[in-house]
Amino acid sequence: MNRRSSNNSIWAGRLPQTIPDIIARHADIVSSFELCMLTTLDSATDLLSLKYVHQCVGGILIPCSACGTAVLMPAIACVNDARVMSMFEGFDELWFFNSFPLCPLPAELTIVAPIDLEEDLPNGLFEWMTTAGAQLGLGGGYGTNYATLSLELSLGFEFASI
Repeated sequence: MNRRSSNNSIWAGRLPQTIPDIIARHADIVSSFELCMLTTLDSATDLLSLKYVHQCVGGILIPCSACGTAVLMPAIACVNDARVMSMFEGFDELWFFNSFPLCPLPAELTIVAPIDLEEDLPNGLFEWMTTAGAQLGLGGGYGTNYATLSLELSLGFEFASI
């Protein structure tokens, strides 16, 4: 189901597939973004302290940087690098941008389950997405929540999940 917020500017819903399945199915969309901001990995939010993240995306193989406690990497790495895809096993959160995020994700804002974006949108989601420049968010666990400012992206996800 595709849900539009009361301000008619954000589209959100929940898909039955996992984040890796969605990325594989929509590789063209994911690779069209410049950056991916990984904010939650298996429910952990201080990603800069996780050794596994450093092993997967650190160093010279995949250039990455920090944004608050999140890790920024080229969005194309989500499509082309098996090490990155292997990190997403559930309860993960990724945000996609066309340029460097203008502000980090607030600690209290998440789209990871048990939140269900078909039921309700978190307070401040639209404001943060527009301020930061986020184009698409994916939050895993019990399927995958998604949030976007683009009706076209939203409809693409919904029709592809049928």
